[in-house]
Parts: sequence; C-alpha cells; structure tokens
Amino acid sequence: MRTFFALAFLALASAGPLKDEPTEVIAAKKFINECVKNVLINGLPEINIPSHEPLKLNVNFTYGNFGIPNIFEKFYIHINNAVIEGIPEFELIELVSHPENNPNGVFFDYTISWKSMVIKNDWELIVLGWKYAEGQQNIYLIDTTISGTWNMTNAQSMQQSLDALTANIKIRDVELVLDNTKRDIFAMSFGRVINQALNIPAVSEALSAGLLNKFNVDWLQKGERIDAMLNYCWPKY
Repeated sequence: MRTFFALAFLALASAGPLKDEPTEVIAAKKFINECVKNVLINGLPEINIPSHEPLKLNVNFTYGNFGIPNIFEKFYIHINNAVIEGIPEFELIELVSHPENNPNGVFFDYTISWKSMVIKNDWELIVLGWKYAEGQQNIYLIDTTISGTWNMTNAQSMQQSLDALTANIKIRDVELVLDNTKRDIFAMSFGRVINQALNIPAVSEALSAGLLNKFNVDWLQKGERIDAMLNYCWPKY
C-alpha cells in the first residue's frame, strides 16, 4: 500500500495544470474534493483524525495594550472556547508541476481557496483588573487563499519526507461580529486589525513550518495513517 501511495502521489504531482484534465488530475480532484472533504467532515477515528466541522481549538489566552501605550494599556481581552466552521468548504483551484525544479522528485505550485470561514469564541473584556464585558464573537474570514509550493525528493526507501513546503495565506476581508451586532464600531475597526495581522508574512511562515512538520511527522513517516486514508477513500482497492 505504501508503494501504491508513492506512485499515486508522483502521478498527482506531475499531472500538470488542472485545466488540462488528464486522468491523474481527475483522480486527484476526486480524492481532494470528495474524500478529503468527507474525512474533514466526518473524521477518521481509527487514525485519530477528529471532525473538522467544526474544528475545536484549544484556545485560552489573553492579549492587550493593542500597541497603543497610555490609552489601552490597562485593557485586556480574554479568548476561549474557539471553533472554526467551514474548513471542509475549500476548492483546489491550481496545481502546476515544475519538474525542472526537482529532477529527482516532485515540485509543484498549488492554490486552495475558501469563500468564507468563521472563527467563533467566547470573550471577556478586562479593564483595570475587572471584567467589564463578556459575550461571544464571530470572526468571518472572507475570500481566503493558501498558495505555495510542495517539494519532495524521491527517497531510496519508502520512508518519504518533504524537503520544503510553503503556505502563503491571503485574506481579502475580515468581519468581526460581537453578539450578532454588526453595527458595532469597535467590532468593525477590530476586524480590520485582525485582517492586517493575519496577512503579515510571519503568519504564513508559521503556517508553512507547522504544515511541513505535520506532513512529515504525522503522515509521511506513518504508513498506517496513509493506508487507513487510502482504504477509506478507495475501499475496493
């Protein structure tokens, strides 16, 4: 099964632009747009993949000051109980192979997009050590794309690993809704702050490093997880 995965991956990575619709690309689109989405929605308990609809986050932190000394330095916001909705609602819109960049492996560009995702969490506003207000907030991420490159050199054995992975995130707009009050001036202003924060290069760098480690440690070095995923997607094989 590991051999089958390696061959299937090489076929996928060398398939060329999606618009050409070769057999490998059709299979890849079916795998990503159907099977991966189903796994994200339903989870795969036998290999410890939880449902990602919604995805529960272990979030419990406090931030403040907001970079404005002497004005908000005693104001803090505490965030917890966060979930993300809409992760499975993605679309693979580009997959282009560049074999000249890695003659001994696979190298391709990709772009994945989401029309909308929403982060929901509880919040508390602390002023001078006292709880001033609390409630729930929805952070809507509008027109999000993650694009980058995937680079993997063929291993002499079946112990594959990624050489490099980049994931650059771009978000067109962020809307913050506090307790379903869309006209809140603070929420509108802070939504723009969140949008600017998520689009800085450091966020993409952290995302790239995290995904590279996850693919290598949790997938390419664990054949049983790959086998379970393939058995779920293509049980007849």
